[in-house]
Parts: sequence; C-alpha cells; structure tokens
Amino acid sequence: EIFWVLLIVLMNPTLSPGWTAFFVFIITSSLEFLQLWKPLFLEVIRATLFGRLLLGTTFSWWDFPYYMIGCGLAWLGLKYLKYSLKLKD
Repeated sequence: EIFWVLLIVLMNPTLSPGWTAFFVFIITSSLEFLQLWKPLFLEVIRATLFGRLLLGTTFSWWDFPYYMIGCGLAWLGLKYLKYSLKLKD
C-alpha cells in the first residue's frame, strides 16, 4: 500500500495524498474481492506467476486492516513531509 501511494504521488505530485491513499485502498480492496470470483479467464491469468502476484489466489478478511494501516501510514507520512517542507521555506 505504501509503495503504491508513494509511487503515484511521486509520479504526479499535484495529487492529494489523502485521495491517493483512499483510491489505492479501494483498488487493492477490489483486487482482494476479485479473488472470490473464479471465471475461466481469471483462472488462466492466475495460472501465471505474474497473475498470482497481481491478482492473488486466496481471499482473506485479515488483509483489509493491513491495507488500511498501510494507506493511513502513507498518507500521514506524505502529510508530514509536505508540512516539514513548508516549514523550511
């Protein structure tokens, strides 16, 4: 989560860290729920290493708190960084 939030904000610094963290949480949560869906085309993708790494194979409710914590820490870190850079100006 932290990696994705930082990557997106570094690629476009004008984006709000809060909204970016929120959308990363929504996207990764959607990918987690996608693991419950087992159509043939997704199973073909999951048969590859890249597909397993990207989509995952098993659903777990316990992943959601970690997604929230990661996005929250990324948001707080970026907020702190933005605040500390303003103080130095």
